[in-house]
Amino acid sequence: MIIFLAFIVFLLMIGSLISLIVGLIVPSAFTGIFKRNLGRKKTGLVFIGITLAFFVVLSILAVNSPTASTQQKNNVTTVSNQQVPIKKPITQSIPKVSPKPTSTLSTPTPTRSDWVANPQCSIGDTGVFDTCLRDKYPLQATVKADSFAMNITNTQNVEWTECNITFDDNSYATNPDNFFTIEADSTTRVPWGSLIDGNGNRFDDTKAQPGVIDISCTVNHEQRESQYGGFQ
Repeated sequence: MIIFLAFIVFLLMIGSLISLIVGLIVPSAFTGIFKRNLGRKKTGLVFIGITLAFFVVLSILAVNSPTASTQQKNNVTTVSNQQVPIKKPITQSIPKVSPKPTSTLSTPTPTRSDWVANPQCSIGDTGVFDTCLRDKYPLQATVKADSFAMNITNTQNVEWTECNITFDDNSYATNPDNFFTIEADSTTRVPWGSLIDGNGNRFDDTKAQPGVIDISCTVNHEQRESQYGGFQ
């Protein structure tokens, strides 16, 4: 019913707008209705007031229409059905610390823990083992030396770790606390003064020549060794 009345009011409002336009152009057209010619100004004011009145009535009918009420109910239902997220309490897990096992046996300090026995070389006599390593597991390195240091170049695409240098019949060697690493495809400079003998004396390159040197490193968890000489 409200929709029908709204439609009728809408048609009347359209009619009043048309009458307003006609009254502004030919005000004498409404002489029969108003019993006299009101002129353009008064005719326009009359129809403007009638149009506004119809507009107000149409607005009231639109607000009270069943469609508007249904939409409001749907909006209320949608809001009420929305689930409000519930924040879960933040719990912080405390890592469990396992007690360290106690042992009465003394554990020796490991040296070169990454080294493993190479399949074709038997660990026994040191000289024989080193000779086997140099023969079957050589380092792929280039070595250049000057008056101050050795420049050792790793020509592989894998890092060498726990590298050690010995020479002069193993009298001089790298300090075990200072074993060095040579990154893949890079060069490491090792000063002569970093090599010491059994008494802790540093090698003095101004008084002696190193001669033949042995370089050993751990490569992919295997010990490899090569010998280089002719540094005069």
